[in-house]
Order: sequence, then C-alpha cells, then structure tokens
Amino acid sequence: MEEYFNVKKLLFDKLKKEGKAVVNSDDSYGEQLLEILVEKGVASFTVGRTKRSDIRFTSLNESQQRMKLHDGENSFEVDTKLPGMHNFYNMAMAYITARLVGVAPETIAAALASFTGLPGRFQQVKSGGVTCVIDYAHTPDAVFHCLQAVRQAGAGRLNHIFGWRGGRDETKRSEMLSISAEISDSYTLTLDDLNGVAQEKMISDLKKLQSEYGMSNGTIIPDRTIAIMKAIEHAAPGDWIVITGKGNEEYQQNFYLDSKSDEETVTYCFNNLVIEGEEE
Repeated sequence: MEEYFNVKKLLFDKLKKEGKAVVNSDDSYGEQLLEILVEKGVASFTVGRTKRSDIRFTSLNESQQRMKLHDGENSFEVDTKLPGMHNFYNMAMAYITARLVGVAPETIAAALASFTGLPGRFQQVKSGGVTCVIDYAHTPDAVFHCLQAVRQAGAGRLNHIFGWRGGRDETKRSEMLSISAEISDSYTLTLDDLNGVAQEKMISDLKKLQSEYGMSNGTIIPDRTIAIMKAIEHAAPGDWIVITGKGNEEYQQNFYLDSKSDEETVTYCFNNLVIEGEEE
C-alpha cells in the first residue's frame, strides 16, 4: 500500500500552477497527502463524513443507497443507483470536482441521482429476483468494499466468483481469499487471464491456497463461464452473485461458453437457464 500511495502521489506533481486537488480526508493516506500538498501551497479541497470536510456527506439508510451532501449552507438528498459507502465517496468527489469547474449544485445533484454507473464497475444485471454484480475489483480493499456494498444492499445469499491473473499480485491472493470467505456465504475460485502461465499451474495454485487456509465454504471451478453458469443455476430469488476481477474486459482465452466477457456470460445464462424457485 505504501508503494501504491507513492505512485498515486506522483499524479499531484502534474498539477498546473493554478490546479486544485480533491482529497478524501477520512483516509489516513489522504491525510498524509494533504500535509504534503499544503506544504507545497497547492489549493486542496476535502471530502468526508466529518464537519471539517469541505464537502460532507451522510448516509440516510442502511442499504447505503440514499445520501445527503452538505455544501456549506446548502444540502441535497440524493437517491443513488449505486449502493455502498465507497460509491458515496466517489460521488462526493465527483460533486466537488464539478463545483470547482463551475457546474451548479442542483445540476450535479440531479446527475448523481440519475447516474447508473459504468460497465464493469459494480454493474448489476438482474433476472428472476437474482442479482449479478460484475466488478473490476482485483485488490483486497476493492473486493472488501464491493462485497460490503452487496451486504448493505440486503443480499440474501452471497456467492463470490473470483480468481487471479497469471504472474500478477501473488502477495495479495491470501488476503483476498480471507475477505471473500469471511463476507460471502460461498465463493468459487476460477481462472482470470493466464498471462502466459500454464493453466495447470494456475489451478494448482488455487488448490494449494485454498488448502493452506482451510476455507470450507468455497469450491474451485477453473472454467470461468461454467463457474458463473453453475452459480446462476443454483441461485434463488434474493441471492446475489458477485463476479470480480475482469469488469468489462474481454476474456483472453476460450472457455466452455462462447462468450467474450462476464456480462455476456451472465446474460446468456439468464436467458437460457431456469433459476431455482422460479416457475418454468
């Protein structure tokens, strides 16, 4: 994380002389960044849940889909289409950024209320009472917030489908597995991009990791499309299936189903499978 912070910090060195910085002041790394920016004399604006923030927001319901933005003496209630506290932070940052370039507060609040998200970023596909979430999350922090958002949205059973890319980020795999095992009712380890690593080696790594950590609520299905198909096949109304790692990226190898992405796989399954508890 320290290395990641130092890389992200470099972005602020690219600011023009009159440039402005927007920072999450509720985050410890955000606080460090603010200190650095203030020393450099950079105009900085903060977002958070405390009164000291320039733009403050509060959550108005447990499902984390209704927020209130506080901008000085003005405040706006927003019914969002995107659940989760991390999305509240993103929206608050979008709000203050738009304000700084001159957009009217009411216009921004209306835009946030109507925004349904981006492909592959907490993208929801629903059918028969089952919700599939397709998300790019591929770090422990991102996976945690994604799964937490689903829990806060009132998921019945939560099944998490995920894996890792070949030759990448081996140090964070165990943490991601632990987070998934703790928050999800069940998880399925599957393949992501192989990146030149032999498929047998990737499958062996999945089995070894699961065995080392003794996670009893998970299974391994190497073929990504079959993993998604089985999850949808055995889902019941009220269940949520979270598929992380790929987002809206296309698959780099062939799988059982002739689909090119997680969204295509989910759509195909919803159109061709009968969900448990749903009338044929």
